Amino acid sequence: MRPKTLLEYVGQQHILSQTDGTLYKYIEQGIIPSMILWGPPGVGKTSLARLLTKAVTKRYYMIETSATKANTQELRGIFEKSKAEFQLTKRRIILFIDEIHRFNKSQQDLLLPHVESGDIILIGATTENPSFQLNNALISRCHVFVLEKLKNNETQIVLSRGIALLNKLRKFIWNASNPLKISRGGLDYIVDVSIGDTRRALNLLEMVEVSTRTIVSDNPLD
Repeated sequence: MRPKTLLEYVGQQHILSQTDGTLYKYIEQGIIPSMILWGPPGVGKTSLARLLTKAVTKRYYMIETSATKANTQELRGIFEKSKAEFQLTKRRIILFIDEIHRFNKSQQDLLLPHVESGDIILIGATTENPSFQLNNALISRCHVFVLEKLKNNETQIVLSRGIALLNKLRKFIWNASNPLKISRGGLDYIVDVSIGDTRRALNLLEMVEVSTRTIVSDNPLD
């Protein structure tokens, strides 16, 4: 269900609008700055980072990691790879770090010279206020983009796409006899419970789909 292009991406129009979106202006110029994506869970931080790289793929190459598993040795290896990549292809490496607020001060300090020199483009994703969780020196070298919970109509769009995909799977893979149909009230309930978190909304949709699936067996003895 992850969007494959920025046109398929749902939400965050305050930064992605083609008319006045701050981040879109960078994309238009084929530039990706170092940034911190700050927002609640399930609003598309990881998807957005991947799509930004894809939009200007000739100039950038992305490496993904998480602050929960990355260590100093891994980071140093990425810095070396970044220099080699630029020498060979002239592409800069985008280092995407999920849950960057979990990095301690020394790990954050390790990033500083490489972000400042442009050896890497840093995209950090966090659910915590970066002003309290990240070093001021690191924040000053990055743009901070605040991602918002999806609006009700945006979550409805995600659910509609999910239903369409699930019905294809029901028919061609799971051999289910009945298409998934959810009343408007049912969809509204999922939207309300998910509170703008698309991951939660899709998990609830999956639960409904599994509980209503009727499998037609090809074996007459079943």
